[in-house]
Amino acid sequence: MSHELERLQPGQRVLFMSGALFGTVGDVHGDLVRIDAGSTSICVSTDAIFTVEGNLVTLVCERRGLADYVIAIEDDQACA
Repeated sequence: MSHELERLQPGQRVLFMSGALFGTVGDVHGDLVRIDAGSTSICVSTDAIFTVEGNLVTLVCERRGLADYVIAIEDDQACA
């Protein structure tokens, strides 16, 4: 994991490249990041992370490109 990704922490705000708020970091485990967005949680690969600065995490895409980074998790598995 790169030095920047080591700074990922639960509770950080997650933004799209445009600056629009998507949700918050729920948990980080290896190369997976759970993002909580309202009543929905998704798991993305760390490839989706562009920057981590303070309490803000910026994704490499907008909402329409997010599907390229979502990791399918079996019902009996947790994202992290």
